[in-house]
Amino acid sequence: MRSIGWSGRARCITNSLVGTTGGVFAREQLIRTLSWQGALTVADLGSEMPRAKMDDGEFTDAATVAAIKAWVADVVIANRLTPEKRLARVAEFVTPLGIDVARFGDIPARSA
Repeated sequence: MRSIGWSGRARCITNSLVGTTGGVFAREQLIRTLSWQGALTVADLGSEMPRAKMDDGEFTDAATVAAIKAWVADVVIANRLTPEKRLARVAEFVTPLGIDVARFGDIPARSA
């Protein structure tokens, strides 16, 4: 297996989709696609039936607001992790999709 060569900084990404079912399959495909391009998925969030959880275009459902805050915090935290711990975080998202984290090779110490 060939690993990605890092010419610059590793890019941590997060994934969020809303829809009737929370976009489970779309989120999985997005993670697969971006992983093969070298993105490091460190957080993922789906929101089912978003309009029912909103008022005037803003989320008002307490559980959804808490989930969004945790999702954002996950990205901030991931950018501060050591490369080894960041790669372990990425593994949580890509391994169930059949992607071996070894393909990412050695990632830089800091993400941009």
